[in-house]
Amino acid sequence: MDVSSHPNAKGLKAFFEGIHTLFATVPYRVTAKKEAYFHGIMHIVPMLTGRRVFSEVATNRGRMDTVPENGDTVFIFEFKVRGRAEDALAQVHALDYPERFAKTGKQLILIGASYDMEARDVREWKVVQVFFSRTFAEPIVAH
Repeated sequence: MDVSSHPNAKGLKAFFEGIHTLFATVPYRVTAKKEAYFHGIMHIVPMLTGRRVFSEVATNRGRMDTVPENGDTVFIFEFKVRGRAEDALAQVHALDYPERFAKTGKQLILIGASYDMEARDVREWKVVQVFFSRTFAEPIVAH
């Protein structure tokens, strides 16, 4: 369930299937109906695989939920409890979170995910890959 070994939409499907299985093993009595619960697990999972992981990463316009890094790839996760995965990605774009990494030369993978509090599981997720030109901070977006 290593996020870094899944650097594209197809591989992230396997990652989120692993997250689904993980949530299925947690008894409902020990879960919380808060975004922080989901956020905490999504921080811990990549960290357990040896990745550098940062949460609540501030920019000049907002705060990214979770940011695991692996070599030349940065994953920007944005979570929604009362919204859709598309809403999470819209926030990433509206607040220009990728700009923080524009000059790093790293591949960015933006991931919007929604958590269903009643089902205590990931409801949906969407992925966008972003590549920055080495000479200009102009994103090339691939869906």
